Amino acid sequence: MKTKDTITMFTNLKTSENGRILEFDINGLETSIVNGLRRTVLNDILNIGFGYEPEKTIKINKNTTGLHDEFLAHRISLLPVMLKEWIETPAKCELDDYVFRLIVDQKSQESKNGHVTTDDFRLFRIVEGKEEEIVQNCFPHEFIYKSSILITRFPHRDSVDQQLDIECKLTKGTHAKHACFSPTVICVSYENEDSSKSENVNSFMVESMGIWQPSMLIKKGFENLLWKCNHIIGVLQGGEGNKYDGNYMAIDYVLTNQSHTMGNMIQEWVYNHEFGNSTDGNELSHISYHEPHPLENSIIIRMVLKEDITDFQEYKEKATRILINYVHSLKEHIDMCSQTWNNLKHPQKITLLE
Repeated sequence: MKTKDTITMFTNLKTSENGRILEFDINGLETSIVNGLRRTVLNDILNIGFGYEPEKTIKINKNTTGLHDEFLAHRISLLPVMLKEWIETPAKCELDDYVFRLIVDQKSQESKNGHVTTDDFRLFRIVEGKEEEIVQNCFPHEFIYKSSILITRFPHRDSVDQQLDIECKLTKGTHAKHACFSPTVICVSYENEDSSKSENVNSFMVESMGIWQPSMLIKKGFENLLWKCNHIIGVLQGGEGNKYDGNYMAIDYVLTNQSHTMGNMIQEWVYNHEFGNSTDGNELSHISYHEPHPLENSIIIRMVLKEDITDFQEYKEKATRILINYVHSLKEHIDMCSQTWNNLKHPQKITLLE
């Protein structure tokens, strides 16, 4: 059953004419969760692209255009690209079975003033060692003029036989790994200045790179947060937790492959439920988190119990039980937000290329 709060959680949805930009207000949701959603949309959505570094999936066989090989490969790696088969069945789609070929020369591009664009790519599927061409719209186009993305151009050298021969394969990853996997142009959230502090209204805007529907990016963002909660619960149930090496009894939980996204959410969630407007917690006297090092992909959550327990194993069991319960309740809250978002009226198509 929907409560008044869930019904009005997401309001004032506005989509741009080209479908790439989605703006809306989030009402009554903790700032850390709004920020966590923003961070995971930016960094954690699995996407596909052409690899430039560290995994190179772009092979330049010949290039006599105005850009040298390294610059050209880097430019191609940042092209937003999508494969229909990967969208429909990502678990079954073997990316190595597909190859993009860009084979053009100056003569073939004369009518385009020497311009080489994403429309010049041809897609092939490898079946039993043979390549079969597939006609598919894999790259976004400019909305008004329907123009494709410019890659490079042939300089005017009539005496030189100019050619461009490139083959590319797809790889998958997230923006946290490399910018070539970024699904967004921008994703921001900020406190709505027209609302009072008691209303807690945050304005949210996401602009798709031209592949995913922006509403789908929000959906995937919530799914990522739920996955992170489940992962952390599994780590805690697996026995994580070490005695704090300080002058008071406390416990540290080292969570690898986590960042400020979950650290800030868990800290605020636990603090608000333990302390509220009071300085005296229910079962805790302290909750915090920190990153050991900016280049380390991990966080440490530190907790101090109110109860004076000298045996660390007993201390750990109680603290872990408390933390697991809080992460469970956080997950349930995010799941409610996710279902509320999914119940709204969104475009039926998953991508902007359909």
